[in-house]
Amino acid sequence: MRTIHKRKLTPAEAKILVAALKDTPNITGYSEDEWLHFSDVWVAEIDGKFAAVAVNQDFGSDWTYLAVLFVLPEYRSIGIGKKLFDTQLEAIRSCKRGVYTCSRNPLVIEWMKKEGMSLSTTMWSAPLPILLYYLIFYISPYRIREFLRKSSQFKNEPKWVYGRGSFQPH
Repeated sequence: MRTIHKRKLTPAEAKILVAALKDTPNITGYSEDEWLHFSDVWVAEIDGKFAAVAVNQDFGSDWTYLAVLFVLPEYRSIGIGKKLFDTQLEAIRSCKRGVYTCSRNPLVIEWMKKEGMSLSTTMWSAPLPILLYYLIFYISPYRIREFLRKSSQFKNEPKWVYGRGSFQPH
């Protein structure tokens, strides 16, 4: 059975994510402590086992950043990522906030297009509160090390695509 719960991550789940993210070019990474402190988190479980995570972060009264959408490799291609993406967007719609996200996963970029997001290949298109977050966020020693490691390891990956949109409730 597939379920999605809004809850904080457990220490064991945070540890799984830190290890799993070492092998993906699509998320720079978070430390275990950072994972445990996120508050706007959705966890997908399949038959009671941790399968995927999505994280939103609010900035000011107007913007939400879809910071993370990650499905563990063994649970990919069964629709759980799309379900989490839709869950994230529905939460934003219900608050009438703007949304900003980025990805280099072609499937997620297609979802962004279908949602009518304005797409750009530069992070400088971010709303000011989120742009300031990016600039401060990358100061983390953990993240700088991961960024440099992944920039070298995954240098032939597609460019990041940044999506920005305004959503109203359905």
